[in-house]
Amino acid sequence: MPLPALNDLSTMNREALSGAWREITNSAPPPKMSQVFMRRVLGFEIQARRSGGLPKALLKELGKSPAIKNGTSPPHPLNPEAACSENGTASPTSLK
Repeated sequence: MPLPALNDLSTMNREALSGAWREITNSAPPPKMSQVFMRRVLGFEIQARRSGGLPKALLKELGKSPAIKNGTSPPHPLNPEAACSENGTASPTSLK
């Protein structure tokens, strides 16, 4: 099945967007993802594929990520644990 045209994304309903998502990603879309966000992700994927995919250098860098290798999320860059007290609430001194 060919990739949908970018202009068609704006008129696709949830069922059509889900079908395009499955076609492009080989998986079901997250169940609570909004149609607006699905259109954005699909639009990005369609454009990336039509222009030859992501640059090989970027894919190589992404492959070096421990989160990618382990299948886990990367740590948050702001380190929220450093801004929280022991009970998980923000401490006044950590917010300065």
